[in-house]
Amino acid sequence: MGNFNKICMLLALVSALVVGQEQCITPTRNPGYCLYLHQCPLLDQLPRHDPRNVEYLRRSACGANNVGICCPLYVPPAPPPPTDSGVLPTPGDINGCGNHDLHANIVGGEPTDIYEYPWIAMIEYTKPRGNRGYHCGGALINKWWVVTAAHCLDNKQLHERRWIVSGVRLGEWQTSTNPDCDEMTSICAPPVEDIQVVQQIIHENYMPNSREHPNDIALLRLGREVTYTSFIKPICLPISKKVVGKVYDGEPLWGAGWGRTETALNSDLKLKVELDAKSMEECNEIYSELGVTLSETQLCVGGKNGTDTCQGDSGGPLMDTETTENNRMSYHYLVGLVSFGRTPCGQRGWPGVYTRMDKYVDWIKEKIGNKN
Repeated sequence: MGNFNKICMLLALVSALVVGQEQCITPTRNPGYCLYLHQCPLLDQLPRHDPRNVEYLRRSACGANNVGICCPLYVPPAPPPPTDSGVLPTPGDINGCGNHDLHANIVGGEPTDIYEYPWIAMIEYTKPRGNRGYHCGGALINKWWVVTAAHCLDNKQLHERRWIVSGVRLGEWQTSTNPDCDEMTSICAPPVEDIQVVQQIIHENYMPNSREHPNDIALLRLGREVTYTSFIKPICLPISKKVVGKVYDGEPLWGAGWGRTETALNSDLKLKVELDAKSMEECNEIYSELGVTLSETQLCVGGKNGTDTCQGDSGGPLMDTETTENNRMSYHYLVGLVSFGRTPCGQRGWPGVYTRMDKYVDWIKEKIGNKN
């Protein structure tokens, strides 16, 4: 930690104690104190000619009438990633990704089997006074990383509520029990795995205040290596030539999660729902009513009345199956991440919008240190 940062941290702490300012959360999801800009050297010294700094300061506004700025305290850097953290599993191996032979909030969904979709993660938030809850989804892509939506880490409501992403839960099926047991098959899973998040990477070009929600993708690095079981496995990324650039128009895809149903805020059981993909032309025509224009980095899926992924499944996976290059085994791969849609969800004629994953494979590889 450099001397300048040490001085800045001390000044921020002293200023906060003197003026009695409240704690706040910075746009990069770090703790801070709500101060006047001149009281926060770390931010007051930012070059104003860079529009990114101007935007950061705007998003750091806090206090009554937004007259303050959320001054970050020093946060220790994340520990260096393990040497194997960039290794991506491959389909077809016994310990590979997306194994299909295993037995987002969902409207109109049906319960999954206890074995289904063992890569789905629940994102944990730590709230003021130490309360915790799960309000987004994600997908495990290897032993160290979970992919989710950027808006699950950075949005106006999170800042206002002062919620911070703190962990990931894996191996969940029925949220009211631990361990989970399926009475129909008498199969029981091991206890769930709760793992600390030690690093958050939000796409550099994500714009939280945009109507289009472009580049709505983020990565979470876990504090320890995941041990694969029948109930915790990674999903494959869309790397195969068979799926890169694939046209999904009219094809059925699958979403899954624990989010809002027709009758409750959250489902007790992991649910799944089949959704038909829409063409981008059709989707843009629909969303033009809201002044929204989508791009090739997004997908539109659903739009049938009462069948959709909704709030609570944000960041959760949209999935399809494919066969390995030798056609000997089928596997699941990640088509998209739940991004946004019309509220309330599940309205006829209003498909949900998803971040299209094959457009971000290179970005993911770069961030996790993949060498292939």
